[in-house]
Amino acid sequence: MGGVSHRGGADGVSFDAASVLDGLKPFQRDTVEYVFGRLFHPSDPVDHFLVADEVGLGKTMVARGVIAKLIELHLQEPGRRIDVIYVCSNHAIARQNFAKVALVGAQRGTVTDRITTLPLHVHGLDEAPEGFDRGINFVPITPTTSLDLSSGVGRSDERALLLRLLGHERLLGAATRRKGAVRLFTPPVQIAKNFKDTLKQVRAQQLDPSLAGAFVDRLRSHPGSDDEPDILGELGELIDAFDRSVASGSNRGAPGARASSRVCGASSPRRASRRSSRTSSSSTSSSGSPS
Repeated sequence: MGGVSHRGGADGVSFDAASVLDGLKPFQRDTVEYVFGRLFHPSDPVDHFLVADEVGLGKTMVARGVIAKLIELHLQEPGRRIDVIYVCSNHAIARQNFAKVALVGAQRGTVTDRITTLPLHVHGLDEAPEGFDRGINFVPITPTTSLDLSSGVGRSDERALLLRLLGHERLLGAATRRKGAVRLFTPPVQIAKNFKDTLKQVRAQQLDPSLAGAFVDRLRSHPGSDDEPDILGELGELIDAFDRSVASGSNRGAPGARASSRVCGASSPRRASRRSSRTSSSSTSSSGSPS
């Protein structure tokens, strides 16, 4: 496997992709050059490219070569952080191949099995590896756990992280410390064991400021409209409702699947009332009499 070298350029920082390509077989180098040429074609570029071949013929090495050329190219753009997301079929293979594709700063890389918990596992994204002037990051993820958003109510650490992020002063702030907020985000009974301990651990962990900041900015840029829910406002209403439940000693607001679905949908009482009214009107029209 070819080594990696970098040398001083006009701005004092340069990456030598040739040292990586020298470690590839001729057909692998040809593939790298073709893929890179299509991705950055001056008049007809593509934004994705599939390399398919038999097992053992070096598809990962081709990826390594393409990554090397991408780093070399993007280092010519002043101040731009470089993030490489390595999507792999499973966690074990991701760990196995990580050293092959993480050309710079590999010792700082952490494999996470869920992109939703990335802020807990990856830190210092803006910190530059030795010899470079910007952050260069390699983050492996696995599709089964990172990209399947169609089912489930989330793990305890995911819910705890979300509650901590919402505690930013520009979002829900101190409201996330109230008992109602903790009860609202507590998972269903089957996975709720020791949630308070998990929340305590997550609140004590270091978070990458750039990821946390991006989360805050994203929510603040969507204040709610006729087409979009007011997520922060509706979460605030739910926390108030759970607080009242705690104060009254009622068990109706206890953690469970019903509460979990409301967290995912962020459904406010007013919105639910409007939906109920529309449903009732529709039923009356179709049947000729109130249902």
